[in-house]
Amino acid sequence: MKDGDPITRQKVGLGRLIVPVLLVAVLAWLAGLFWFVAHLPAPKTDRAAASNDSTDGIVVLTGGAARIEGGLRLLEAHPKSRLLISGVDPRIERKNLRATLSHGQEAFDCCVDLGRTATDTWGNAREIAAWAKERDYHSLTIVTANYHMPRSLIEIHLAVPHISLVVYPVISSNVPVEGWWWHPHTAVLIASEYSKYLLSRIASPLSRSLSLS
Repeated sequence: MKDGDPITRQKVGLGRLIVPVLLVAVLAWLAGLFWFVAHLPAPKTDRAAASNDSTDGIVVLTGGAARIEGGLRLLEAHPKSRLLISGVDPRIERKNLRATLSHGQEAFDCCVDLGRTATDTWGNAREIAAWAKERDYHSLTIVTANYHMPRSLIEIHLAVPHISLVVYPVISSNVPVEGWWWHPHTAVLIASEYSKYLLSRIASPLSRSLSLS
């Protein structure tokens, strides 16, 4: 074909269009990433958590010691609640998990359930839904890392849309959100979480429509 053919000109035009479109998409993703980090929920102090009204249950999504410790502090502040640790490795025995705790052993013995079926956030949401339904709970406090909280709320709300959710975000010392772009491991983790959050936002309306069909 000659360069002046309509088909050739069309291909050249599309090629020139792809580059700016990709550049705009990348810039939009980066802007969204910084917005996402800037709007992450701030961690609550123990005093603030203790002064809040208690929910029926407390749920910890596994992923770090700070999450479990935060959940146990809440449980000690609200002894009438019960706590679920969702996503516990089936190979970890209860006594071994208890041995890793720096506090809250008594609360752990009396009022903590271990969920062992979940392997990801989607699984956490289903495990939490089954636990809440079994106990007829109408409100839950969700404990997880602050960067993980937005996606967790989407998945959990989709699984239990009629239950009130209260957030208790925690910050892990291994994931310094302050100045996150200077820490390669943290930057990769947060960028990955933001991408998963976007996918959850897109998939959530579709999931609702499929569940109603």
